[in-house]
Amino acid sequence: MLKKNGSKKRHGIIVVTTLIVISFLFLTANIKFGEAPTSVESIVVSIISPFQELVSKTVNSINRLWSSYIYLINTQEENYRLKREMEQLEFKNNTLAENLNRFQRLERLSDLIKTSEDMELLPADVVGFDSTGWSKMLIINKGLNNAVKKDMAVVTYNGLLGRIVQSTSKYSKVLLITDPRSAVGAVIQRTRDRGIAVGTNNNMCEMKYLSVNSDVKSGDLVISSGLGSIFQKGLVIGTISRVYEKKMGLFRNVEITPTADLAKTEELLVVTSPFEKPEVK
Repeated sequence: MLKKNGSKKRHGIIVVTTLIVISFLFLTANIKFGEAPTSVESIVVSIISPFQELVSKTVNSINRLWSSYIYLINTQEENYRLKREMEQLEFKNNTLAENLNRFQRLERLSDLIKTSEDMELLPADVVGFDSTGWSKMLIINKGLNNAVKKDMAVVTYNGLLGRIVQSTSKYSKVLLITDPRSAVGAVIQRTRDRGIAVGTNNNMCEMKYLSVNSDVKSGDLVISSGLGSIFQKGLVIGTISRVYEKKMGLFRNVEITPTADLAKTEELLVVTSPFEKPEVK
C-alpha cells in the first residue's frame, strides 16, 4: 500500500514537472516568435509564476549569502593582515622611541664629556642593580680591563651617583650616594656652609655636621666640596628638600634629594682621571 502511494506521488510530481516544462517551452517559443499568449498559456503562467518567484528569491538569497560569506572571509583575512602590519609598526615605533631616548641620554653624557676638560670620563652601561635594605649599588660593564679602579667617582649628566667599591676584569660595583655607607664631603653652593652628605635608607641623603647657624633653605644646591681623596670639587649632589628646626647643639639636620635619578640610571660616566689633592704649602 505504501509502495503504491509512493509511486503515485512520484508519478504526480513527474507529470506536474513535465507540464511546467512544456508550458514554459511553449511560452518561450511564443515570446520568441512574437505571438500573443493563449488563455491556456496565461493559466500556465499564473500557475508557474509563484514557483518561479520562489526559485528566483531562493537563488538570489543563496547568491547574497554566498557573497556575504566570501566578503566576510576576505574581510577577516584583511583584518588579520592589517593587525599584523599594525603590530609590526608598533614594534618599530617602540624600537625607534627607545633608540631615541638612549640617543638623547648619550648625547647629554657626550656634552658632559666635552665640557669637563679637567676630568677624564669613561662611558659605561648599567647591567645590574642591587637595592636591598642595607645596600644600594649598581653593577656596570667596565672593569680593570678599562682601567676602572676602586674609589673612582661615578657621575651622570645630572649629578653625582657614587664611587667604585669593587672591580673585576670586566665589571665593577658602584656604591650609590644614597647607601648608608656612603659619605661625600659637601658644601651648600649659596652659603658655602660645609658638611658631609650621608646616604639614608629612603633613597635620600642627609647633610651632617652642618653649622647650627647656617642660613640653609629648601631648594639650595649641594655640591661636592673636594675634601677627601675620592670626589672632585663641584660635582652636583642634590638639592635641599627639607630643613629641620634648630635644636640645642652645634649642628642642624637637613635632607638632600639627589639630582641624579639613581634608580633609573642606565648609562653613566666613570671619572678615570687621577684625583689631584691641593698641595699644602
